[in-house]
Amino acid sequence: MKKIKLLSLVLASALLLTNCKKKEDAPKTNTGDSALVVAEVNTPIYGKLTATWCGPCGAWGWTLHDEIIAAVESKAIHMGIYGSSTSNFTNSTVNLWFTDFGGQSYPNFTVNGVNKTVFPSPSSINPTQTKIDAIAAVDAFAAAPVEMSAAGKATWDGQKLTVKAAVKAFKAQTGDFYVGAYMIEDKAKSIQASQTGTVEHHNVCRGSMSAGVYGMPYTGAVTAGSQTNVTDFTFTAPSTWEKANVKVAIMIWKKVGSKFTFVNAARVN
Repeated sequence: MKKIKLLSLVLASALLLTNCKKKEDAPKTNTGDSALVVAEVNTPIYGKLTATWCGPCGAWGWTLHDEIIAAVESKAIHMGIYGSSTSNFTNSTVNLWFTDFGGQSYPNFTVNGVNKTVFPSPSSINPTQTKIDAIAAVDAFAAAPVEMSAAGKATWDGQKLTVKAAVKAFKAQTGDFYVGAYMIEDKAKSIQASQTGTVEHHNVCRGSMSAGVYGMPYTGAVTAGSQTNVTDFTFTAPSTWEKANVKVAIMIWKKVGSKFTFVNAARVN
């Protein structure tokens, strides 16, 4: 009987040790967010200043926009900037951008907030040279030394969009910087003059996630190699938006006097 009891005690002890060892070896789950990695790359922004009521925007401007997108899509963030207050897709961000980006008419074609539309005369546009100049501006910026860049991560909770962002200075900087997050909806549906019925519009800029068009003042470090997380951006999207088609771009701006100049942009994952 004593032997049986002793054997039972040994087996119970072994089972207890085995169970403890399994608990110690169980993988631990990391519930924290991974650090954002800011790539040393220049990402320009290409934008078409357009309006849904504009006939040329839906005719030769539609074709030209497609051709420029095809040439720059892998290098640049591209947007439809519906800057007219009477256009579908209008918002306060694109209204201001039409003016700040040098819009003179519809359509116009911009790179990094600078109008690249070629006007042989005040009442005419040269589409061929405009395309050449826009693509050249994208290529030149993409190949330039990187001063600052950003990275971000987007998450949805119902209709609430939250974007975490970080900025890194690759060279020491001085000046007054701002960081904004901008919502871009692809395949947004609307009428378009010179098109038939309801059509899909390329990457419509839905506006800034901040109250200010150019985002929030950047108060992080600007020494070479420094990286700083910025305050989260949040926005509650209308139920009419197709969330699966909504992308976000982070843009860095430098304020000089009253003017904001483009520094760099980044696609948000």
